[in-house]
Amino acid sequence: MNALVKAAQGGALANKDKWAAIAGQYGSANHGGVQFLKFNGNDGGFTFGKDNNELPLGTRLAVNMLDYKVGFICWKEGEVVDEVMAAIINEDAPVKASLTDHGPYKTYSDGTTDGWSEQRSVTMRGLDDGETYEFKTTSKGALIAMGNLLRDYAKGAAMNDGMIAIVELAESSFVLKKVKGQPTKYAPIFKIVEWAEEADLLAKLDGAAAAAKAATEEAEAQEEATPPPATEVKRGRRF
Repeated sequence: MNALVKAAQGGALANKDKWAAIAGQYGSANHGGVQFLKFNGNDGGFTFGKDNNELPLGTRLAVNMLDYKVGFICWKEGEVVDEVMAAIINEDAPVKASLTDHGPYKTYSDGTTDGWSEQRSVTMRGLDDGETYEFKTTSKGALIAMGNLLRDYAKGAAMNDGMIAIVELAESSFVLKKVKGQPTKYAPIFKIVEWAEEADLLAKLDGAAAAAKAATEEAEAQEEATPPPATEVKRGRRF
């Protein structure tokens, strides 16, 4: 277990009784399907879902730190063969040396290799639509962002006991000076911008989710009720 996780478990995250009280209402499992949130390190920006819908920079989300997990994922020839994750609020982080060896592993022309990679994940809910998102990553820049989120949360939670952190989506850019062409790359930022009372936040999130669901159902109903355009009949001479 690294120093960052130890510090968080020994500090603000260690109050399991209060966190357990929040978990029953706030846990993402109680809010239907989860949209998988992704960040594009080449072009920047967040997307979610199978259609890669954009989630704009500046979007604010409530973070469920009960669901903050650390661990590893094992890839082999383009497929996931194993995954070990632990919620740091009540579990010890897995140790890489203890993981199952699924080798032999290949190294590819782009420099990537098969095998185990560090991974972190967390779930969040959108303030505007109540949607639940899961962000899961193995990339270096995003792992740093997740570590920063955990560090900032551990600091802020001590002064905001029992409250939920609200983050704003942002990004940073950097140049790979040692790579040919010096390409620009991007990394996500999850900046804590405020803290919300649990009861008020839950009412807001559930209200937003209900409104979004009603709007979707209304749009679908209108689409079904709209008759197809009439087919134009062209008249001409008979042969």
